[in-house]
Amino acid sequence: MPHKLLTDETFRTQMEILNKNLSRLTGYVNGADITTFAQVSEYVREGIASTLFSVGDQFETEKVKNITATVGNSSGITAATVDMPKFIAKLGIVKSGVFELTFNGAAWHTNDFDAVSLAEYGITTTGIPAENDKIAITITTSVLPFDILDFDKYNPKSTIKNCIVLGMHDIVTYGSIQFSASQLLYYAQDGLPAGKYKLTLDHGAFNGSTAEDGTYMFTLTKAIPAGGGFRHSKIGVYDASYSKDRVVSGTFATYGVQPERAEVESGIATALWDGSDCIDLGTFADNNRAYYEEDASIVVGGTTYKGKRNVCGRQAYGTNRWRDSVYRQWLNSDAPAVASGSSAVSNWWKPATVFDRVPSGAKLAGFLYGMDPDFVKALGEVEVKTALHQVDKVDGATFDITLDKIFLQSRKDIFGSDEFSGVSEGEQLEYWKGAENADRIKYWNNTPSYWWMRTPGSTRAGYVRGVNTSGELNSGNANYSNGVVPACCICSKQTITNG
Repeated sequence: MPHKLLTDETFRTQMEILNKNLSRLTGYVNGADITTFAQVSEYVREGIASTLFSVGDQFETEKVKNITATVGNSSGITAATVDMPKFIAKLGIVKSGVFELTFNGAAWHTNDFDAVSLAEYGITTTGIPAENDKIAITITTSVLPFDILDFDKYNPKSTIKNCIVLGMHDIVTYGSIQFSASQLLYYAQDGLPAGKYKLTLDHGAFNGSTAEDGTYMFTLTKAIPAGGGFRHSKIGVYDASYSKDRVVSGTFATYGVQPERAEVESGIATALWDGSDCIDLGTFADNNRAYYEEDASIVVGGTTYKGKRNVCGRQAYGTNRWRDSVYRQWLNSDAPAVASGSSAVSNWWKPATVFDRVPSGAKLAGFLYGMDPDFVKALGEVEVKTALHQVDKVDGATFDITLDKIFLQSRKDIFGSDEFSGVSEGEQLEYWKGAENADRIKYWNNTPSYWWMRTPGSTRAGYVRGVNTSGELNSGNANYSNGVVPACCICSKQTITNG
């Protein structure tokens, strides 16, 4: 008698799954609505997403622009307010419209006659409610369209490897947030006392030019506090021509501790070293790794002051490392904006290196603030592989792997080519295969605009790859506030672990 390949129970289970998926497929083909991202996530888990959807299909999600509470002609309560995050979390979905509540004399009810707790919805009222009092919560949203870029190209942070790769159809923000703020040139871990100092540039001008190489001196009249540092207005900055006189025409400024980095002293004159007695801060270069590998400690009056030297290009234009970027923090945050009048630097940005300064846009709300929770819950943290610039290649590393829900696409994703020889950021996404320049143009307020990728430019440590207004490969300084086109992955809604 032949052996069964499947037990009767297993066979029935597999047939039920098959029939269910065939039913879903038939319904989808015949125009049946897929109403939630939880459904999409389930299709991903079952491995049939690429059967139901195609590259180039578009999903839409909504994000709250404004939410208000009004009480109409209520006779008991006189006002109402609503905590947006709490309300949306309880509602479980973001949709433009009006959510109404009525007091029946004993409790508040929805239009479906379900009793609700105002506190659970983040609603507070002024006055004592009377029968037939009403509260109307009006939600205004923006619609965010995402294109399907590919399937299974990014590995989720789970044992399930399936996902749908999505990318925003157009730019979501432009001109308000930097990829990175310009950094300190020198980080004074233990501070620096007032006095005369000198430093030497070696290939220290923009793009490693030697035209400005030499030793320069300056005088601090105020001590730099521990954890502070200084910058220079011309070192590492692009110009039409380079000379020692250009550096001398610039000034130093000193700063306090993170995150605020309040200015301590500014307008500090620069001069060529005249051989006089100065405290030596060492040598600075445009594309070196000294700030990783060398202890930049100095001794003043018998006391050792620890510090670190930065790359000249990063003090001028910030870092091109995705792992440490401002956008990585902003895109993955659901924090609210800093309240008007608050002294807080940000509710989501934190310094990623000792050289960081506060970026523009730090007081804004995070990208995920007000986003449809049904959509956010369907997203998974995925492994994002990003090549490293030469100055970040420490101990043989050639790339970073970060775990992100929201990320920027890479040069390889879009153009199919690598920025650094022998360092691949993955595979080109199907959506971009065969694309012409015109296909890569993205819009902000109906105008073609520059948009960032996450890949660092190979020439300079403050240079980031992007796409220009004609859809061509481009680069820009990291302290620019170019457009952002978020990417993400819908992954399985349940994580299966071994055992």
